[in-house]
Amino acid sequence: MRRISALLFALLLPAVAAAHGGMREIRGTIQKVDTDSVIVKRVDGNIEAVQLTPSTTYKVGNAAGSRRDLRAGSRVVVHFGRDGKALEIHLPPRK
Repeated sequence: MRRISALLFALLLPAVAAAHGGMREIRGTIQKVDTDSVIVKRVDGNIEAVQLTPSTTYKVGNAAGSRRDLRAGSRVVVHFGRDGKALEIHLPPRK
């Protein structure tokens, strides 16, 4: 049983790692929302401008979201694409 578990783990690990292409992510709080970017204060205290694109996807909790869900003060997790722009933005669930 232990070998089967280890084998399954070894087979699934690359799929999990590739879920976002192994790209960079940041966590923080939205400080400002602009037309084509958001300003995020990362958990380490640094401020970062995140470029949005027409192909950026949004999640609010487990549901699909949209750019209109971005609000100053919201917690956020941003996954970046290879181009360094936001690929996917995760927001907390709506209350």
